[in-house]
Amino acid sequence: MGRLVVLRRRRAGVLAAVGMLMGLCQVVFASDRQAVADVRCVVVGLRMVEMTTPQPRAAGMMLAIYYLGRLDSGAPDAEVEGLIEKEAREMTEAQFRANAVRCGKALSLKGQEIQKIGADLNRKAQSGAAPK
Repeated sequence: MGRLVVLRRRRAGVLAAVGMLMGLCQVVFASDRQAVADVRCVVVGLRMVEMTTPQPRAAGMMLAIYYLGRLDSGAPDAEVEGLIEKEAREMTEAQFRANAVRCGKALSLKGQEIQKIGADLNRKAQSGAAPK
């Protein structure tokens, strides 16, 4: 009887460990998906920088810089460069357009957030309140 209890406890321990590993894998896969999405935004930005008109070039530079900064915090440069090369080779025109919309919206929202922070800081400075 004692041996059966030990085996059940071991099995429960193994199942718990497997569950934890599965949870960790999901976190890694989610961050990998985010990294690939960010790489695609870099590729969109780099393609836009190559355009002849100034407005898309400037927007492309902002996209590329912002998303490279996001990638910089989590992956080695060589890995990021390899991912950029892969995505640049494989991205179709339809994917470019879809990602340009997605990345542009996300960057626009971040720009609005930055403007709000700036306005809040300016308002506080004018009222004499110290920033927190």
